[in-house]
Amino acid sequence: MAGSTGLSRNQRQEMRESTAANTSMIIVIRGDKSNIEVIYYGPVKANGFGMRRVATASTTLCLTICSAWGQAGTAADEVSKGHNLAVKICATCHVAVPDQVAKPLLNPPARSFASIAQRNDLTAAWLENFIATTHRSLDNPKGMPNPDLAAYQVKEVATYLMSLRK
Repeated sequence: MAGSTGLSRNQRQEMRESTAANTSMIIVIRGDKSNIEVIYYGPVKANGFGMRRVATASTTLCLTICSAWGQAGTAADEVSKGHNLAVKICATCHVAVPDQVAKPLLNPPARSFASIAQRNDLTAAWLENFIATTHRSLDNPKGMPNPDLAAYQVKEVATYLMSLRK
């Protein structure tokens, strides 16, 4: 019967023996954080050039997997995180979320996120630029201040706002 790696008992025993016989082991996996699949688990004989190829492939695989795990999550994750940021930061001046508990402190409040999302010319890139730019100055004292968000947070808020489009 196959174990958790999908290998038979004999195959696992052979690998244990080959490891004991001073060969290197390699595990090749694919998938993302929530779904990892072992596609090869087995011995690699140390024979010079072949070993270098295996080491290079392993390093490349590791770097690929690590960079994929470090990237932002799915669009649904970004919308959820953007929603949370909107509640914590943007709701001070805007009606940022339909389920907002407190009224905005700004009186009258800035445009609601729902109305901003319905603009015909709205794009995610435009929103990201707008959010990251200060619009308040001596000439425009009621303009939107720069919320001082990191680039990934700006993207999350913009993704949330774009998700409100109907």
